[in-house]
Amino acid sequence: MKERFILFIISAIMIVGLLTALLIDEKTVQALVKQERADNYAFLGQSAQIAEDRAMQWYTAVFIKTGVTQFTFDVVEPGRHKPATDGQPGSKADQASSRLTAWWQQRMRVLWSIAFQFLVRLSNLMIWIPLLMLIMLPSVVDAFVVRKIKGTNFSLASPHMQLLGTKAMVALVVVYLLLQMAPVVLHPAWAPIAMALFAMATWIGITFFAKRA
Repeated sequence: MKERFILFIISAIMIVGLLTALLIDEKTVQALVKQERADNYAFLGQSAQIAEDRAMQWYTAVFIKTGVTQFTFDVVEPGRHKPATDGQPGSKADQASSRLTAWWQQRMRVLWSIAFQFLVRLSNLMIWIPLLMLIMLPSVVDAFVVRKIKGTNFSLASPHMQLLGTKAMVALVVVYLLLQMAPVVLHPAWAPIAMALFAMATWIGITFFAKRA
């Protein structure tokens, strides 16, 4: 079950990225990336540069040094058909090949811009891991304490609230990961907000879990 869930998340992220690469205009993506980068530096300060450098290291190691990016650009070879040398337009095949090459290269630039921005967002998320630990630990401890207290009195656990908490935990993870590839400006403030909501959902899921479960 866990393997299927992870596979679903990875597949969904790849589908969102590919659809964006095929459908979104390059200028639009560049404008989104530029705006989000400005938001990162305004909100995170020097940490934004550290996160960006870390993302570049990942990108270089995974995509550039392995030759993946170059391969995607070389799939459609520019100049495969020789252009006319007499100043006249080339044949229809030459023109079609040129248009295909230009379209493909634009799509690949969009794809790799999205891939790099995805890594930047993950790198930014790592900045908030200490905060996640800071808010999760007391939330989990308090939830178990409250659950223990409920076990000593006549309070009834609510299966509906427990289900709400667990479903919210899963939904937050899925939605947030999908947003990492979405062609939208994702403000860095959403990371700590999502973590706080996840901590609340965890508290609800543990607190209202059946006492004898």
